[in-house]
Amino acid sequence: MIYKKKLSAPEVSLEGTFVAGGAILSPIVGRDVSDYDVYPKDQSKLFEILIEANESYGAYVVSISDRSVTLKCNGLTKSDGERCIMQIITIDNFENADKIFETFDFTVCMGAYDCDDKKFYYHEAFWEDVASRRINFNVDTKYPYASLVRVGKYVKKG
Repeated sequence: MIYKKKLSAPEVSLEGTFVAGGAILSPIVGRDVSDYDVYPKDQSKLFEILIEANESYGAYVVSISDRSVTLKCNGLTKSDGERCIMQIITIDNFENADKIFETFDFTVCMGAYDCDDKKFYYHEAFWEDVASRRINFNVDTKYPYASLVRVGKYVKKG
């Protein structure tokens, strides 16, 4: 008998955005989603996205940097009851998933859900690398130095 797990949409669904990275990978590998990385298709809509996050998820701002706005969500919790974190990435417009993947360092993170068309998008190496538990570095990433910190995180996760 073949078991096929139906992939469900992320809990977060904000119009005009993608949810990408760990929020896509975690359910596939049987882990709790600890945070949601949200990529706006149009940064001019950032204020509207923040309002929607507040109204839909009870989200409020906990920090602002030159790369993201970090929110804590009263209406999204992990299985241990802890509130989820939502990071709205503010470094660019992300019209499509490929634009998001250009910023990612590891192919196992290159999954995205389009909150408008309700479809998943994956890098061509995503499924093979997830299945083999292999970390492949994206040599074209825009932020290679941040990857040094993240390597340790993945080593600890196995």
